[in-house]
Amino acid sequence: MTQCIDCHQSFEIRDQDREFYKKFDAPDPVQCPECRLQHRLQFRNERTFYYRTSSLSGQKLISIYAPDSPHVVYSAEEWWSDTWDGMQYGRDFDFSRPFFEQFR
Repeated sequence: MTQCIDCHQSFEIRDQDREFYKKFDAPDPVQCPECRLQHRLQFRNERTFYYRTSSLSGQKLISIYAPDSPHVVYSAEEWWSDTWDGMQYGRDFDFSRPFFEQFR
């Protein structure tokens, strides 16, 4: 059992976890799963809300993205509907070139 460096609780690192980390040449975690989740989520904005309009219908809604941000925002109903085409955000990909070169 390993002890978390933040909350000092014991947690187990399974063999499957070690195999996963080995794929990325990453060390074993030093934080428990709960502390790692808190660390990942601390950068999400779920405390400040903004009035916006849907980028699809113009309907007024509340969003975590400021009105002056460049992000496209849909209402939940619009997101799960078939009224927008996700392929318009697609990009050509050349499998003979490195991924991150094209990602930039």
